[in-house]
Amino acid sequence: DKVIQWIMREEGGVADVGDGMGITRYGQTSEWLERWGLPAPHSHEDAYINYARWLEHTHLDTLCDADDMLPIVVADFAIHAGERPAIKALQEAVGVTADGIIGPKTLEAVDNADRNVIAHLVLATRIEHGGAVIRNNPQRAIYAKGWAARWARQLRYLA
Repeated sequence: DKVIQWIMREEGGVADVGDGMGITRYGQTSEWLERWGLPAPHSHEDAYINYARWLEHTHLDTLCDADDMLPIVVADFAIHAGERPAIKALQEAVGVTADGIIGPKTLEAVDNADRNVIAHLVLATRIEHGGAVIRNNPQRAIYAKGWAARWARQLRYLA
């Protein structure tokens, strides 16, 4: 619940932010919905259910057992960059093979590590990723202020 609530606060309602992805409904683009076989949300509750199903399908829900920022940092990264880059960042942070799929080895490594440190390392990778997105597509720099504010909120919460 905490992860989805955080995402819903960050993603807002229905908008076209001008990123070429069309209208997003609570952060859910038509492409994303199609990829995961989810219906277009027509309400806050619909979007919530879609995120819950997505977390289960990607196995990101397995990170949600603890009451900390790690699942929020990883899931929020996954929403913007895709699941594989976010999960790979998690795997690199815990020192396992970075294949982009959460499995028993990843979960065991997470269980044996300091989750706060892992969250910081994943967020650092996300910030680097955001810089690379802007470097590779300078038109995306218009989103930098919002992205930076979002990352700063996570850092402050981690502190």
